[in-house]
Amino acid sequence: MISALPLGNFEIVETLMYQVWNCNLILCLMALLPVPVKPLRRAGFVLAAHLLIWTHPYSIIVLPLFIWNLVSRKENRWAQTSFAISTVCYFLTAVRAYPPDLTGLKYFIPTFMNRVMIESFVGPNNRVHLQYLGGIGVLDLVIIFTMGAIFLFSWKNFKQEQKQFLLACLYLSLVPLLAALIGRDLGDYYHLLRGSPRYVYLPKIFFTALVFLAAYELSKKSFAFRKFHLVLGVLILFINVNSNVLYKTDISVGKDTLAFTHKLKRNSVPCQPGEQIFISFDRGQWTFPANICKY
Repeated sequence: MISALPLGNFEIVETLMYQVWNCNLILCLMALLPVPVKPLRRAGFVLAAHLLIWTHPYSIIVLPLFIWNLVSRKENRWAQTSFAISTVCYFLTAVRAYPPDLTGLKYFIPTFMNRVMIESFVGPNNRVHLQYLGGIGVLDLVIIFTMGAIFLFSWKNFKQEQKQFLLACLYLSLVPLLAALIGRDLGDYYHLLRGSPRYVYLPKIFFTALVFLAAYELSKKSFAFRKFHLVLGVLILFINVNSNVLYKTDISVGKDTLAFTHKLKRNSVPCQPGEQIFISFDRGQWTFPANICKY
């Protein structure tokens, strides 16, 4: 599933320290699902949810979904209550306090429109080119108009459960980015446009899901809408194939990295507490220092 989404982000795929974002994604998806009925599956589901809650500080964004499940679903309310309590306990006891930066709110709309909406349709590379050429504002209007039209014609045909699911996807498209902007020191808007891809990871996934679910309802109405849905799917997959270079590693790079790790092991030296000795791994324009101290 992840390989078919508009990630355009090698960090999420390759870097171990960013795998918590995939844990956060799984937790969000589990919050949208009912707790299994069978005892063994239910026990595994509850245990996994608690473990995922305690992997990422942004698990707090899932709390409203747990509360909504507690109110709207009659079955397994004890499980939803335990999820909510666990989320609050983790946030209060394990998350480092950080003063909110409300000045980041002014970047919310342009970051969502450009990094989430447009990147989901054209990919990160093409989004940069469009911004450089000054054509990104027109595309913003086209996407907003198209999305508005899709929801206008399809909303009345959704069942109550589908509407709740779409609203949850909309919530998860907006709130993770909002939490990042007020909870982290991300710098100025220029920095947001160039980096911090992990902060738009969840929003892009759920925004894409939102578009496909809304378009799918229209696809059942006529052949023209079915073609639109097919073209949309092909477009998204093409973007990911085109952006594959962003998270593709050639075998030569792997061999160089392996040789560097062997070099680290051979050159490790005893050091005093706090002392650091570095050797560098050069990759073109990038240099990665590594500490060779043994304590």
